[in-house]
Amino acid sequence: MKRLAIFAVPLVSLVALLSLGAPSAAAASMAAHGAHTSRPVSHHHHIVFFPTLQHWRKMHHNRHPYAGSPNDLMYNGGPVEENPVVYVIFWGPGWSNGSGGVTADGQVVENYFNSMGGTSFENILTQYYDNNANVSNSNSVSGVWVDTSTPPTDQSCGGPTVEDSDIQNEVSNAISANGWPTDGSNATYFVYTPNGDYVNGGGSCSDTAGGFCAYHNWDSSINVAYAAMAYPINSGCNVPQSPNGNLAGDSLANVTSHEQFEAITDPQAGNGWLDSSGQEIGDKCAWDFSAGLTNLNGQSFELQTEYSNASSSCVNSY
Repeated sequence: MKRLAIFAVPLVSLVALLSLGAPSAAAASMAAHGAHTSRPVSHHHHIVFFPTLQHWRKMHHNRHPYAGSPNDLMYNGGPVEENPVVYVIFWGPGWSNGSGGVTADGQVVENYFNSMGGTSFENILTQYYDNNANVSNSNSVSGVWVDTSTPPTDQSCGGPTVEDSDIQNEVSNAISANGWPTDGSNATYFVYTPNGDYVNGGGSCSDTAGGFCAYHNWDSSINVAYAAMAYPINSGCNVPQSPNGNLAGDSLANVTSHEQFEAITDPQAGNGWLDSSGQEIGDKCAWDFSAGLTNLNGQSFELQTEYSNASSSCVNSY
């Protein structure tokens, strides 16, 4: 993903960090991986985009942006989601299957969320930590809501377009309507917009040649992490194969995994785990399917790899 702005900040030595007090479990982990330097906490939050395949190719000249351990992810002093949970919002009448559930494409997304906890894929995240603890190899789906109301749209992206402010409002609406907690510590609230609608994230449009497939951000009005999941209208957000027989659903599952990993390791969008160029765990391996299908508790998904500091490479298990 490409972020709207990158702030260069001076590095802090590991010795200075550990001299502040008795080492915690996270500090011990930091010491064990001393090469992954920490930076001072930044309180700037930015929309963090997952670019379309065409846009990614243009940015990286068809090469993966990682370049070994000198460009590993670094800890920037902010929180991670130590015990990740998700709340899933399918927004629009087109997501309803007419029987109280979600359509087949949405079911692939639900199956991904329900299958990934405790897997070697999710275990990649346990390398990363904050000042309290490492991310745990656990994932729970704490709520799913099919909101059959029609999202408000404008024409800012050349067709029906859902604005970022409306995505944030929908998160607040879902919390209120379902009695969900406002969890700024461990939760990410995923909002899936309707087939046929674009999403405008701060002036950039979804599913266009120079646009994005999804993004995550921090809603400072209610202090939660959220992800805007645009429906894959064009081919720029599609996966190369569909193991679940639903191309849109498999493509959404892939984009979901990218956003989930990044929201867990950088929930406040700017002060978690990033490399020296500002890229997050999923950015460094975007559109890399070289590891083959990913098995999650017996279910197969076409998911991009994620970056491992342990091997300085893109992997789908750890």
